[in-house]
Amino acid sequence: SRDAPSLPTHVAITVGFVALSAVVAAKVESASDLLGIVGGFASVTYAFLLPAEMIKKLRGRDGMDWRSSPASYVRSSTWSMAAAGGLRVCSCLGYVAAAQCAWRMVSAPH
Repeated sequence: SRDAPSLPTHVAITVGFVALSAVVAAKVESASDLLGIVGGFASVTYAFLLPAEMIKKLRGRDGMDWRSSPASYVRSSTWSMAAAGGLRVCSCLGYVAAAQCAWRMVSAPH
């Protein structure tokens, strides 16, 4: 296992995060745009993109018994790929929404 960072390193990282957060809070006019960016990129990745990629990866394995899967759509190759495709479309829409929030935040008059 890796050793924990030294106290000066820990303090420097913590102060850096707090200072960056303070600068962002002072400069950003709309918290909804900021939450849209964070939510659009982070939660969309975890909620839609990673499950789609897991379906793709698991369906590519040979010799797995899909009959015991609790997710009924995974049992069928057609439905699992359709579900993965739908999740990817949702990911794209989420990233577009996050990009729109970022654009509004950057292009807002100061």
